[in-house]
Amino acid sequence: MEEWLRSGDTTFATSQITGDGAVRAAERSFSALHENRPAILTPSATYAMRCALQAVGVGAGDEVIVPALDWPATRAAVLSLGALCGTARVPADSLSLDARTLERAISPRTKAIVVAHLHGVVADMPAIRSAARDIPVIEDCAQALGSAADGRLAGTLSDISVFSFGPGKTIDVGEGGMICTKDRDLYEKALRRCAHPAGQLIAGNAAPDFDGLSIRPHPLAAVLLAVELRKWDRGKALRAHEETAASVAAFDGVRLIGRAGRRENASKCVPAVATPAGRAALEARFLVRESGAYDIRTMRPCGRGILLVRERTL
Repeated sequence: MEEWLRSGDTTFATSQITGDGAVRAAERSFSALHENRPAILTPSATYAMRCALQAVGVGAGDEVIVPALDWPATRAAVLSLGALCGTARVPADSLSLDARTLERAISPRTKAIVVAHLHGVVADMPAIRSAARDIPVIEDCAQALGSAADGRLAGTLSDISVFSFGPGKTIDVGEGGMICTKDRDLYEKALRRCAHPAGQLIAGNAAPDFDGLSIRPHPLAAVLLAVELRKWDRGKALRAHEETAASVAAFDGVRLIGRAGRRENASKCVPAVATPAGRAALEARFLVRESGAYDIRTMRPCGRGILLVRERTL
């Protein structure tokens, strides 16, 4: 709080109703990091996903394709709208949805596609967007703030994306989410679903929508995020990940996931698979845990042996 008060950006009071103060500051800082795309702060990434789905027109009875390997919140956001989940298989050597399996999963009633960049491994978005044809693609960047592919940041590779600032994420303020959109039209559609009518008016929507749930971020979360975004150093995050990845790769019986192609990973964890001996060696030096990903089709924890490796000092 003291850092926020010292920032000098306190002309307007922080309000979850109007969207002023730290809420606006966090949104502007986030937007500046992502090609100046319009951004909306939300109370969680799950709610951000729900509003993003609504913004692209998903409603009751529609189908949304999701990766078979993901966190259950994506499925929950889809089902909360009365829509149905179709699943696309994730190849065994990847954490990302694959364009070839996506093509086979698309049906005549598919309204949207969700692509998750799990553990900072950015999917092949050009191939996915080509396979999707004109179907809207939503990037789930909950674990991919600062990660990139071919020099393009996660969250700028589709028309709309969502991020998380919850526990264990690249920036962790306890809870929070962000919607990032390509243009003003999608921004206004998303805003109508999640912002208070007063906030909609202030943001420039002359005819506010009163039908949205208007679940808003906590002011203290906005203050924390506004401060953390100003301090965050993407280059430092990338270097820390690369140093850990290089150390992990040096162990026998360990294979890193998501290293193919021109990717940059800014996440705090390095995803890998390991033999029992390799895992034992890793655990002598690093913090190691199983991936938090789930098989969406069964809602059971992923059994592929994916490990998340993290420096003990982090």
